[in-house]
Amino acid sequence: MIDKNLFLETLHEVAEIAATSGEKIKPEEVHKYFEGMELSPEQEKMVYEYLNLPPEAKQAPVTEEEEVTEDAEDIETVEVYSTTDSSKDIQIGADHAAEDEEDDVPQAKDVEKLSDSVYYRMYLDEVRGRGEADETKMRELYQQILQGDQDAVNGIVDGWLMRIIHMAGMYDDVPVNMEDLIQEGNMALWMALSALPEVEGAAELDSYLEKQVVAAFENHIREVTGDTDQVQAVLGKAALLHEARKYLAKENSQDPSIRQLSEYTHISPEEIQDILALQKEKTE
Repeated sequence: MIDKNLFLETLHEVAEIAATSGEKIKPEEVHKYFEGMELSPEQEKMVYEYLNLPPEAKQAPVTEEEEVTEDAEDIETVEVYSTTDSSKDIQIGADHAAEDEEDDVPQAKDVEKLSDSVYYRMYLDEVRGRGEADETKMRELYQQILQGDQDAVNGIVDGWLMRIIHMAGMYDDVPVNMEDLIQEGNMALWMALSALPEVEGAAELDSYLEKQVVAAFENHIREVTGDTDQVQAVLGKAALLHEARKYLAKENSQDPSIRQLSEYTHISPEEIQDILALQKEKTE
């Protein structure tokens, strides 16, 4: 069993070494750095390919699937996330009941507005250039990896690229760097695919991958905010500030001051300044 914490820590360290040296990591170096973790040749190849992505593209992908049975009536359709820019066009699924609850669920933001970073925009262009995810193809890839075919990993990763961006967009109001958040989700995906547990079918596999990505998001938020017990409170305050700024700006026809935000939200001016400063950093 691979120690996930040690793996991710080593991955971060090697990535920093590569960034500092400006040289590509060699396959034999990957083997040396991760020696003792019992990575398979396929897993070492995945790590090698990830470490040699350009900085702006060092964000992994993920896709969704469907479970196929012999009886056509028993086919379970799983939502599939494509590389479309519209969050409303991302999901394809048989269960439309969730649409009735859409107003109660945080909606992904416009991917164009998640970051002003040049690297992020280059990465976004690269993801778009890969084309839209094909539902049938993704289903096939899930079935292949469930049968032990590691060659399906890269295709699955490609299918998750835009999905992870949209998932990260749900946390747009949280004071963390969006590019770092996306990268954490991507690394979690790579890690999950390299050490899959036993799952029954494509739908369960997809659910497992999604949970791993979300867990990585929230762990990163806890680390950045330094509040391991009250991450939900941080999320709530950031969201409240976002809505308060929009409301007061509309009411007064100008951006509200720190004092006005404090009076409206009952959050201290000092805490508001901290949250706004972090939100500003993630766009720089």
